[in-house]
Amino acid sequence: MTDKGTTGQGCFEDISFTNLSNTCGCPSPRMGHSAVEYGNKMWIYGGSCPGTAFDELHCFDPATELWWAIMFQSQEEESDDKDDDKDDNSCRRKKDKDSMMLDDENACWKRREYGEEAEVSMSGRGGHSAVVLKDWMYVFGGNTTSQTFNDLWKINLNKINKQIEEQTHMKQQMNNKNEANSNPLSIRSCSEWYKYLEKRPRHLPTSIGHNAVAIGDKLIFYGGRDLFRLRNCFNEGVIIFDTKQDTWLHLNMDCAGRTGQAAIPHENGILFLGGVGEEGELREDKVGFLNLTSSLMQLNSLKQ
Repeated sequence: MTDKGTTGQGCFEDISFTNLSNTCGCPSPRMGHSAVEYGNKMWIYGGSCPGTAFDELHCFDPATELWWAIMFQSQEEESDDKDDDKDDNSCRRKKDKDSMMLDDENACWKRREYGEEAEVSMSGRGGHSAVVLKDWMYVFGGNTTSQTFNDLWKINLNKINKQIEEQTHMKQQMNNKNEANSNPLSIRSCSEWYKYLEKRPRHLPTSIGHNAVAIGDKLIFYGGRDLFRLRNCFNEGVIIFDTKQDTWLHLNMDCAGRTGQAAIPHENGILFLGGVGEEGELREDKVGFLNLTSSLMQLNSLKQ
């Protein structure tokens, strides 16, 4: 599919949309999932279809046109574990409960756990936000068919990316790219999800359809709504999370609630456009800018 656009000042180059030939291992149809870029790859998390919310992490490498399904401990426990000892490239873990805990008893983050500790396992979700900061992907909020979340999770993509690079190199050495293109690829992750367990700000809103951007060491969340509270309760203000200090700041700002808008980081704030308001009206305002300079300085002062 190609299109050539024109303006009063000149012509655009041809814009082409290409359907990649290799769809083997591609995630099933879904909506409300997130996509981030890390290591020159696209990482897809979550999403939903009617009646189902996914907890899957997928990676697409445009250099090889290969999809990778990232498998975690809980997903593998549901399958046959007989080949565990045969997989030299797998990440081996202890099964005891204590091995899943961080060394620091007072740590703010806790690894995803299973079995008896299922209360801290990550639920599948759509409508969440995802953003990359350094080597970590952070996921906030989202919803299932019956619940909207205000939890924060993170996972180290650097570790998984190295695994994928190693596996890709091995396949290229074996010269079996054609075989790889015809078989779904999966990798057992050496990284797990961590959940932020420290007390969050009072009235931290549950949210879907919000934006997440990273500025410095801080995550900024703007907009969104709670799908299951009074008339789709819209969130006003901005939430800031400092990843170095593990501290939250919830700002009640003079800006109308909205969801479904687009936003990017710009200097010490957010540029945003569009979205839907509380009455279902489309926002027809021009590009907006939320200046967060003073708020970011407030968080920085807490470190001193």
